[in-house]
Amino acid sequence: MRLYLAGYENYDSLVPEDCKPEVTNVLISYYQCKDINLFKRLSEEGKYVFLDSGAFSAFTQNKKIDINRYMDFIKKVEKYIKVSVSLDVIGDGELSLQNYKIMSENGFNPIPCFHPKEDFKILDYYCEKSDYVGLGGIARFRSAIKRNWYNQVFSKYPNHKFHGFAQTTHRILFDYPWYSVDSTSWLQGGKFGRIVLPGAYMADISNKTFLKNSYVIKALKKYYKDLDIDRIISDYKYRNAINVTTYLKIEKEINNKKITFKNTQKTLF
Repeated sequence: MRLYLAGYENYDSLVPEDCKPEVTNVLISYYQCKDINLFKRLSEEGKYVFLDSGAFSAFTQNKKIDINRYMDFIKKVEKYIKVSVSLDVIGDGELSLQNYKIMSENGFNPIPCFHPKEDFKILDYYCEKSDYVGLGGIARFRSAIKRNWYNQVFSKYPNHKFHGFAQTTHRILFDYPWYSVDSTSWLQGGKFGRIVLPGAYMADISNKTFLKNSYVIKALKKYYKDLDIDRIISDYKYRNAINVTTYLKIEKEINNKKITFKNTQKTLF
């Protein structure tokens, strides 16, 4: 499994220099970043770059992405990226399907993206045409709904390669055989005063007494020998570095396991 650090377009100001070489898999949003030089530099640094359309971010801001401009941009950066995503339309499965067909007909090989409440015939089409399919638009749903929807998808296609957009939740990471996932949790945690603990749990460090709780420290020391508690509280870059390193270790832990899917829940959709 590949765990992509999403939101990496601003990495220069967000990640300490000594942490950058550790990172391999990064996700960049077309909607957020159109700096071709950044893609070139990341490629030269040996990063495995995943280009997302940024459709969900555009949706939350009531903006639209022009598919022709998106395809033109992919052409400009295709030698610097490993993966690109079809331009999906949140809330409109048919239009997402149409965009996937347009991109495919124009010589692109994007990952199609399937969303909750869309007709599963669309997923059938995607899985027939592509061996790698994205599952997105699910982040805003509560956990039980997420799990039930994932259960339906993985029950139908247990051996297909799926990418989980915005998914680094502990149990979801460890309960499904993902081919890849991404998340900005490493970044949002640092920004809002949270750190990722082993197992992908988040701890709020705004309360210094809680941070010094034996469980939190014990969990952190599983991955880190030297911890600067005061720096965790005061330095967001240090928190980002901890979060990045923790996720890299979680990625390795998952890859050392043989995760198989077991459906134990009833469906909600």
